[in-house]
Amino acid sequence: MHRTKEWFIILLCFLLPLASSAQELMDLQECLRKGLENNYALRIVRNEEQISDNNVTLGNAGFLPSVTLNSGYNLRSSNSDQFPAGEEATLQQRNASTGTLDAGVNLNWTLFEGFSVQTSYRRLQELKRVGELNTRLAVENFIANLTAEYYNYVQQQIRLGNLKYAVALSRERLRIVESRYQVGSLSRLDLQQAKVYFNADSSLLIQQYEILHSSRIRLNEMMGGDVNHTFAAIDTTISYNASLQKEELLEDALQQNTRLLLAVKNKTLSELELKSRQSQNFPYLRLNTGYGFTHYNYNSGTLDRQRNWGPTVGVTLGYTLFDGFNR
Repeated sequence: MHRTKEWFIILLCFLLPLASSAQELMDLQECLRKGLENNYALRIVRNEEQISDNNVTLGNAGFLPSVTLNSGYNLRSSNSDQFPAGEEATLQQRNASTGTLDAGVNLNWTLFEGFSVQTSYRRLQELKRVGELNTRLAVENFIANLTAEYYNYVQQQIRLGNLKYAVALSRERLRIVESRYQVGSLSRLDLQQAKVYFNADSSLLIQQYEILHSSRIRLNEMMGGDVNHTFAAIDTTISYNASLQKEELLEDALQQNTRLLLAVKNKTLSELELKSRQSQNFPYLRLNTGYGFTHYNYNSGTLDRQRNWGPTVGVTLGYTLFDGFNR
C-alpha cells in the first residue's frame, strides 16, 4: 500500500510538468496591453467617463430654451335654463355641445435664475474632469495590481522550480537509501525517514502547482481573458530607475498625484453646489412665447364655427418666498 502511494506521487510529479510544458510565453508589457484593452472594470470606468463627457452641453446646463408642440380636442355638452327679467317664459336649451380643437407650439426660456445656469455648466465641466481622473486612477491601480500579481506569478514559478529540484533530490535519496537498505547497510528507520522527506517534498510541490494555478487565474481575470489560458512569465527581473530623486518625486506627487487632484476637484464641486444653492435667493425671470390655433364647432347659437390663431408672448418675474426650509 505504501509503495503504491509512493509510485502515485512520483507519477503525479512527472505528469504535472508535462501538462504545463506547452505554454505561451508572455512578458509584463504584453500582459498590461491585454489587460488595458480587455479588463471589464476599466471598460466600465471608461464608459462612465464618456457619459460625463457627453453631459457637458449648454442644453443640459439650462442655457437653451425648451420648445414643445401640443394639440388636443375637447367636447363639451351642456343644458341651460334662462329666466329673462319681467317675463314668465323660461328659455331652455338642451344638449348644447361645443367642440374645441387646439394646436400650438410653445417656447419656455429661463433668462435669469440667480446664475445657477452658469454654475451648472461649470459643474458639468468639473464632472467631466473628475471622470477623466477616475479613469486615470483606475488605470494606475490596475497597472500596479497587475504588475504585483505578475511578479508574484514569477516568484511562484521560481519556487516551483526549486521544489521540483527538491523532489528530484528526495527521489534520488530514496533510491539510494532503498538500495543500501536492500544490502543491509541502512536500517528500516533510515528508509522510512527517506520516504517521509520524499512525501513531504512531493506534497509541497503539488501545493505549489495549485498556488501557481490560482495566481495564473487571477492574472487571466485581470486581463479579461480565458481563466484556463496557460502561459509562462518571462520577465523575471524587476528593473528600476536609479536616477530617481526623492525631492523630485515629492514635487511630482504633490502636483500630479491623481488622488490629490480628485480631492481638489471634489472641493471645487462642493463650492459649486453651494453657489447653486445660493442662487435660489435671487429672483427668476422666464420668457414664455408661442403660437396657437383654436377651432370651435357649435350646434346651437348664432355661430356655427369659430377660429382663433396668433402668437402669445409673456414674461414672468418671480421670487420664492418659502420652499419648506430647503434653503
